[in-house]
Amino acid sequence: MIELAKTSSTSAIIDLYRVKSKILISNLSSFLRELAAHRSAFLGAIVIMIFVLAAIFAPQITPIDPTKMRLQLSLLPPFWAQDEGDLARLEKQAKREVLKELIELIEIDKDYLSRLRGLSMQEMLVELGRLSEQGRLDRKDLLMLENLGKKVMVHPLGCDRMGMDLLSRVIYGTRISLLVGILVVGISAFIGVVLGSFAGYYRGWFDNLISRFCDLLLAFPYLIFAILIMVIMGGGFMNMIFALTFKAWVEFFRLVRGEFLSEKTKEYIDAARVAGQSSFKIIVFEILPNIIHSVIVLGTLRMGYMIIMEASLSYLGLGIAPPTPAWGSMVYLGKQDIITGIWWTVTFPGLAILILVLSINLLGEGLHDILDPRLRVD
Repeated sequence: MIELAKTSSTSAIIDLYRVKSKILISNLSSFLRELAAHRSAFLGAIVIMIFVLAAIFAPQITPIDPTKMRLQLSLLPPFWAQDEGDLARLEKQAKREVLKELIELIEIDKDYLSRLRGLSMQEMLVELGRLSEQGRLDRKDLLMLENLGKKVMVHPLGCDRMGMDLLSRVIYGTRISLLVGILVVGISAFIGVVLGSFAGYYRGWFDNLISRFCDLLLAFPYLIFAILIMVIMGGGFMNMIFALTFKAWVEFFRLVRGEFLSEKTKEYIDAARVAGQSSFKIIVFEILPNIIHSVIVLGTLRMGYMIIMEASLSYLGLGIAPPTPAWGSMVYLGKQDIITGIWWTVTFPGLAILILVLSINLLGEGLHDILDPRLRVD
């Protein structure tokens, strides 16, 4: 009998998980269909996914080191604006780097080195192939030198004042912006949800204490408050995460607290209390699932704002310092060039900020339309 009861209990649990998984899959499919039908949100989601994939596969997309300076290529224009002089600069720099690597691989006398310098890039690669056939240069090293020459010759978006490749810096800068947005919003949402849940449900002295502290934080403009913390703590990635998170949780707290004050008076909460559920279970399993859509929408919208805040701090020299690629510092370094007609050093990182933040806002507004039950009823 005992074994039969255990088997029956296990079967019931398995059936319960099957039902829950089917409901989850059904809800996910319904959400994806509604997202695809919402044009602006779907467009925003696609653009965000492109940025995310670019951040993940940055080394494969652009093999050029985003922090490597080549002063000979300073202010190289984008490929469609390059003239013969720019192509000559590219070839000269490519030859210089290939010869530098070659000297470290094999011994070369001065006369032969001078002869190589007098050849064009294509002629020099042919000569290196001849060295490989003679056994003086390894085939693997030859391929490495050829790839090095090709990399130096290709800069689709040009270079900045320090000769660093703009395309690779914009792509690698995506990592910083997305990481800052995700970390700040994730940490802030967690703190705000936990504090807002207990403050809204239990009220009392804890609610008064946290609410008055939030009022104090809201008295300071966000950017000025973040600048003050960064000045005190110094620049750097982790300090910036702390500076932005220190106040970012307040909006999540106020949202969750307000939702709890509204939800705790509804009939399904009274029914849960009558059924003997503990306060913790009511908070986690009854109220939170009904308000999580509001947290998701707020988190999505705040992520775009955090990316702008990171760019602002980096622009002011308080965030990510050069040569580490960050869009804000790139705009700062490029602002002095635009006066002289060098537009590309500030335009491309600025466009990246604009497109990503706009896409996040479009997705956030779309999620609000899709997830808000009040709008769905209307």
